[in-house]
Amino acid sequence: MLLIKSLLVVAALFIMNATYAVQYKFVATDDSISTKICVMAGNDNKNKLRQTLKDTARNNTGSFGRLVNKIHCNDILLANFAHKYDAKTAFNFLKRYTMKKNLAPDTKVIIKDVAFKAPVKQSEEKIILVYVGH
Repeated sequence: MLLIKSLLVVAALFIMNATYAVQYKFVATDDSISTKICVMAGNDNKNKLRQTLKDTARNNTGSFGRLVNKIHCNDILLANFAHKYDAKTAFNFLKRYTMKKNLAPDTKVIIKDVAFKAPVKQSEEKIILVYVGH
């Protein structure tokens, strides 16, 4: 009987401590180039994002950095948009061209209990739709 109770407690701990991975799915609400750039940034597609930004800057005879600091996605500057939706590769690329005053401060705080041994975590993916456009 004690063994069954112990197994139930362990199973409950596994369920309570399950990690839920969040995956964002970006949906363009219009066909503008800035919306396409926002979707690429949110999807963490750095190579396509870089090429599109380069082509757009060349076609508009503007500078690459000026374009990165000009595009807003859902009222958030492009680099901050990538950061908000955890597009790490795109954010690291974009922050090099974003003026420091425009970057959102990193306010993430992590508190870790070094004595606690967490059980093996199960993961379940959750998909969130984010609509991007003007």
